[in-house]
Amino acid sequence: MTKSTTTSTIPVFHILRAASRFEVAQRKQRSSTPENLFLNRLFIGTAVIPFVLSVIFAIVARYTGVSWLFHISIVGLLITYLGALAHPLISIWKLRKPIRKWWEHPFEVLLKNSSDTATVDLRYLPKLESKPLRLLEVTALEVRAEREFLERRIALLVGAVEKVGLAPGLLAAFLSFHKLPSDLNPWITSLAYATPFLYMLAVTAHFSAMRLDRMSKLLELAIAHRKERESTSA
Repeated sequence: MTKSTTTSTIPVFHILRAASRFEVAQRKQRSSTPENLFLNRLFIGTAVIPFVLSVIFAIVARYTGVSWLFHISIVGLLITYLGALAHPLISIWKLRKPIRKWWEHPFEVLLKNSSDTATVDLRYLPKLESKPLRLLEVTALEVRAEREFLERRIALLVGAVEKVGLAPGLLAAFLSFHKLPSDLNPWITSLAYATPFLYMLAVTAHFSAMRLDRMSKLLELAIAHRKERESTSA
């Protein structure tokens, strides 16, 4: 691809980036209920912050040789695992009314989600249709390729975590709690600390993959409309 072509595709990516940000902003606005805010703060307080503190204490214990700092680190790690495992159950309880509504009227909820997505498409589709067909096709190719590369990276980095979940890391954390740092197997300790990070990385990557899918479908629709317009004018 030439330098001029690469430069010309930049506005297309700007449109896709703006569409993605607008969609995320809409979702945040819809989910800014007291229940969702409580669940977000609960996850940060019971999973994210304990994990960060456990890593910090582990690093300090590693370089100072103070064993009780290591045990505090393991306690923080156990809180992280328990918080991550309990969060879905607490979410079901706190969101029981929306879940009941979805259970009673699933089609209505799906239509509402589709309506929100259509708002984004109708806002940014005309901007994409105004771009040359060749640039839209090249951009769609790059988005699909990035989606495939992301899938492969996810499988390479966190494939095992996706299959077995948090259980091996939780077991490793329990085994580490009753031993001194000098008696630990490095593989068990690495598994205990790496699993929460890889799990959060996998969740983030999957959301990114879903967003790439959305942008790819929007590009495909713009390409189809552009081809139809050009064939009609010809």
